[in-house]
Formats: sequence, structure tokens, C-alpha cells
Amino acid sequence: MPTFLLDANLSPKTARFLADRFGLDVLVLRGARQHRLSDPEVIALAHAHGRVIITLDRDYAAYFFRTARPVVGIIYLDLPNTHRFVPEINRLLERFFSTLEADLDLEHALVTITEASVSIVHRP
Repeated sequence: MPTFLLDANLSPKTARFLADRFGLDVLVLRGARQHRLSDPEVIALAHAHGRVIITLDRDYAAYFFRTARPVVGIIYLDLPNTHRFVPEINRLLERFFSTLEADLDLEHALVTITEASVSIVHRP
């Protein structure tokens, strides 16, 4: 299982939830000095530490599609503002990680999670 970087737009409560429920290694940007990093700086940090970014920020999905060889995997939570609360986010991530196939290469994928679906795009 890869390690993860929780973007500053997500609560440390979600990191604790993922660590407790799934034993995941999750680095949190919110509350740390890194919370003011630009998107390219967050991508560089995730790449340097081999982490998959979990975010609510659509710009990371755009980065994935406009880059020929993205250097990090991204889990993008495509949620309306009315659903951007810790319990809802944790529920969607729990659904995803509970059904995650063991051989899925998250380090080279864009995973888009909505209330109704999960889509995965791979880039080797």
C-alpha cells in the first residue's frame, strides 16, 4: 500500500480516520508549515516522499491530464461544497479503500471519487 499526502483542504481528522481504519501512512499538510505550499510545491513534496495526494482541489486532476508523465498519483474527491464535511469525506474514502483492489497502482493513477462513482485513469 502506498503512503499518502493529505492536501491542506482536508482535515487532519480524515488522516486519523484513514490511519485508524486502514493503517495508512498519511502526511497532513493542514496545520503544518506546508499548508501554504503552491500546488507545484505540494506535487514536488509528494514526489520526493513517494506519496499519493488526496485532495478536494480540481487543479490536481487538471495537472494529471496535462502532464505526459505525472510524477505522483492523485485521489481527487469531486464533491459539491454541500458534501465537503469530514463525515462525508471519510465515508467516501472508506468506501474506496474498502473495495480497493490490491494490485491497483495508485502511484501512477488519477482516482476521481464522486458521491455516485469512482473512476481511475492510469499513466505509466
